[in-house]
Amino acid sequence: ATGLERLTEGNRFSSSHVLFVTDADAAQLERAGFLRRYGVQFHWRNAGYTCFEDFLSRFSSKRRNQIRRERREMADQGIVLSTLSGGELGSENIDHVYDFYASTVDKHFYGRRYLNREFFHEICARMPEQILVVLARERGARKPIAGAFNLVGDRALFGRYWGAHEERPFLHFNVCYYAGIDACIERGLSCFEPGAGGEHKHVRGFESTLTHSV
Repeated sequence: ATGLERLTEGNRFSSSHVLFVTDADAAQLERAGFLRRYGVQFHWRNAGYTCFEDFLSRFSSKRRNQIRRERREMADQGIVLSTLSGGELGSENIDHVYDFYASTVDKHFYGRRYLNREFFHEICARMPEQILVVLARERGARKPIAGAFNLVGDRALFGRYWGAHEERPFLHFNVCYYAGIDACIERGLSCFEPGAGGEHKHVRGFESTLTHSV
């Protein structure tokens, strides 16, 4: 905290920010003069589920059937999802991930392409086992229509970027949420943090979670 204060004042920065720290660390930084900022994200918790159907058992019958219908939509639309990591990534798939990232950023007036194509290739080369990519393709097609880029930690999966070249019903939920839940159950990860925003996540099993920044 003292070092950040010196760095900020010495370089005449307008401010310095420490994002998504623990409650205890936020309290320490607050005592050192930082202002605390609370946020809410929706996180999925693994209660020792053995499969996706096991996870669905926590819901009412109506909600279980709704999620099953949303999952079946991919097959009904002729869309196949693939989850890739490590040596499965490949240069062509990484290019697709960058294209999805760029297309999403470009859709928003506030968007900035602060990551370039080389970044995605380098991170996949340096830490391939910590990358999890989900791609959606029409059955038999080579080029995907949507994809999501996730990072894998020791205990959690972190959803970072997603994009789609076509709008399809329930495509986002399957690529960004359900495929990630499947991966967490398969890998025994305890938490899935898919990113900021989205109360629609709550009805799909993600719990509101207080976050701390200063």
